[in-house]
Amino acid sequence: MSDNKIHIAVCDDDYAFRDTLVLRLNNYAQSCSSDISVSAFSNGLELMISEIKYDLIFLDYKMGIMNGLETAKKLRKKGLKCPIVFVTSFNEIVYDVFEVNAFRFLTKPVEQEALEKTMDDFIDQYKKRRVVSFTSNGRAVSLGSADIVYIEGKGRGCVVHTDDEAYPVLQSISMFSEGLPENFFRCHRSFTVNLEAVDGVENASVRLRNGGSVKLERGKNIALRSALEELSSEE
Repeated sequence: MSDNKIHIAVCDDDYAFRDTLVLRLNNYAQSCSSDISVSAFSNGLELMISEIKYDLIFLDYKMGIMNGLETAKKLRKKGLKCPIVFVTSFNEIVYDVFEVNAFRFLTKPVEQEALEKTMDDFIDQYKKRRVVSFTSNGRAVSLGSADIVYIEGKGRGCVVHTDDEAYPVLQSISMFSEGLPENFFRCHRSFTVNLEAVDGVENASVRLRNGGSVKLERGKNIALRSALEELSSEE
């Protein structure tokens, strides 16, 4: 399974603000017992050449070498899909950042409550949608957890099903399921489903978004419905 460390980048040419934000993020990590690694950059070019795959980026909008919006566009063109939080003193750019699908917009000086709310929301999203990595047929595979529809137990191994692919894995369904985000539910000894991929629940089966269905173990109907309701209330 994948490394569960959360990688965060802070990119800002104001070193005092940047160092303070890094410190506050590290303090947040300690307070919520999250395994977070924070990297600091003074401009967009430094961030662009980093080989680390970041899970969250705090990006200053107005920087000398390359402004935040330009940096974000280049990162998106490279295929980076992680949430981006723009941090700036200029309120008028709030409309520009929607062009790069910004996760949040914070104004300087960043209030502690706003920062904590941003991090809490990100952590909730990360737990549900983080990347899941595994080996299938000798090949390394990385999937967004949202792309997984269900996992099927097969003998001593399991099969990871997406909408159009099936990946055999030499790992038991129990062991594989332990590393999945919180929105996965073990509905049967042979099946774990992504709650976001569930289209309906019947007495003995779970209908899935790809048109298929899997067995529902006796006694788990109520627990599954409760989990679905909780997921729906959070969205």
